[in-house]
Amino acid sequence: MVTALHDITVMDLSQGLSGPLCSMLLGDLGARVIKVEPLHGDWARELEPRQGDESAVFLALNRNKESLAVDMSTPEGREVVQHTARLADVVICDQTAKQAAQADCDYAALVELNPSLIYGLLTPFGEHGPWAEHTASELVVQAASGYPRYLGTYGGDPVRIGADVASTMGGVFLLQGLLAALWQRQRHGGGQCVAVSQLGALFAIKTIQITAQYNPDAWEGYHCWGPYDSPDTGWQTKDRPLVFSFGEFTGGGPDKQSQWPAFCHALGLESLLDDINCDRDGKNSTGLGADASAYRAVYEAAFQDKSAAELVELIRGLEGAAYPYHTHETLLADEQTQAMQLLQSTPAGDYRAIKMPWNGRV
Repeated sequence: MVTALHDITVMDLSQGLSGPLCSMLLGDLGARVIKVEPLHGDWARELEPRQGDESAVFLALNRNKESLAVDMSTPEGREVVQHTARLADVVICDQTAKQAAQADCDYAALVELNPSLIYGLLTPFGEHGPWAEHTASELVVQAASGYPRYLGTYGGDPVRIGADVASTMGGVFLLQGLLAALWQRQRHGGGQCVAVSQLGALFAIKTIQITAQYNPDAWEGYHCWGPYDSPDTGWQTKDRPLVFSFGEFTGGGPDKQSQWPAFCHALGLESLLDDINCDRDGKNSTGLGADASAYRAVYEAAFQDKSAAELVELIRGLEGAAYPYHTHETLLADEQTQAMQLLQSTPAGDYRAIKMPWNGRV
């Protein structure tokens, strides 16, 4: 099958995680990606852990790419970049406007050479405002977004999100914008600059929470109190914690008949059925329900002699939703992970790479 972007050429001037993730995804869709690095290399080449002599992080983010080392501080280096830009459909840059202009690789300079160019600009804080010209780490952008307040406990220290969510979501949103720009160019012609900030990306995925907290009197439940409650750490079983829920949050809508009463009978929790604070479908006392944390001790006492796998089987058999919390090892060995082929070996078989979560078929 012909890949979607088989006739698209991308020049990637970015380093680290965010921009290279975006260009990797474009490569996975069939684009030719030319990665342009400084002579000393992308700083991600120094990241641990190592796969032989190379960074496993760098290898994972830069598959499907050709590599070019250029000294952009020299006229000769800038000419190489400008020549490549003339041939490219897409350029990805993660420098500030001032840095890019000094290197003659900003949108204004390159679109003059190639009027149909799609230019992807990826920055921590956008193009305007007092922080626009500042660089930032993943943790700095998380702090600026307020996201660390969504972990930890009220009054306690903020806790960073373990994954590099600002970098990842910045790259994913840039991919979305570039694909839309390529489609518009195909229909109407002309290039454009697609600018994405990592701070804006984190705000975008906080849409529901920000809306709820802007007018909390019109909302109830998790979307208002979630940022100030303890993390959803699951319910402990005999071997490892799990998460579970009943009611409309499991799919099927508010008219779906909940089997939560049968769940209570199976585990000797009939007292909950007479509890005036528990609703009859279990929606409020399980999962993200407003009263779920209040019943932690009750559930865990009933779970202490059962494994997570046994409880998952019981809950799913009653049309609830459940999954155990994974360790790294159990995640890789999980039958669903393997069935979806989310991890794939490289052609050389020397390390495993993450498969992107899309599948095309005819």
